[in-house]
Amino acid sequence: MTICSKCGGPVNTSRVARYAAENELQKMGVVLINTVDKHECESCGTASVDIPDLPGLIACVAVYRATMPWRLQGFEIKFLRKAMNISAKQFAELLEVQSETVSRWENDKAPMGPANEKLLRLLTAHTLADRAPGVLHSADTIAQLKISAVQDVAQVPPPMALYYAEVLLNKTAPEPEGVWREERKAA
Repeated sequence: MTICSKCGGPVNTSRVARYAAENELQKMGVVLINTVDKHECESCGTASVDIPDLPGLIACVAVYRATMPWRLQGFEIKFLRKAMNISAKQFAELLEVQSETVSRWENDKAPMGPANEKLLRLLTAHTLADRAPGVLHSADTIAQLKISAVQDVAQVPPPMALYYAEVLLNKTAPEPEGVWREERKAA
C-alpha cells in the first residue's frame, strides 16, 4: 500500500475513465481515456494524478493538431513550437521572420500566413513523428490540407480523445512499448 508523503496516511489509487487534461493540454482540448491514475490520501485528501509518457502525449497532440484542417490559433502555434523544443528566436530564424512576428502570431495580434502555417504543420509532423507513432499522418496530406477558419460554434473541433496503449512497434522488439493513440469511434 502506498502512503501519503504529506501525512503518512493510506493512499487509494483508481483509474480515471475520462480525464480532461490541464494547462496547455486543456487549451488543446485533450481528453485522456482510461489512462490516468488518480492517487488520493484517505486521511488528508491530498490528490495527484499520473499521466504516462507526458513527452509522448505532447508530441501526439502536436502531430494530431497539425493534421486538422482548422486555422491555428496563437496558443496552438506556441504549443507546436514548444512541443518541438524550439525557442521563439530559433523559430523566427527558421521561418525567416522577425521575433516580434512570432510573438504577434502566438498572442493572436497578427494572423500567421498560409505558407508559414503549412510549414509549421509539416515541420511539427516531421520533427515529432518518432515520438508520436500512434498518430497517422503524411506530409502529402498535410501539404494538401485546405485550412479554414472556425466560423461558428458548430464548427469547433471536438476534444482530442486519446488513450495510452502498449503496442509492439518493432517485430524484433522483445517487449511492447507504450504509445499514445487517438480514440476511434466504431463505425
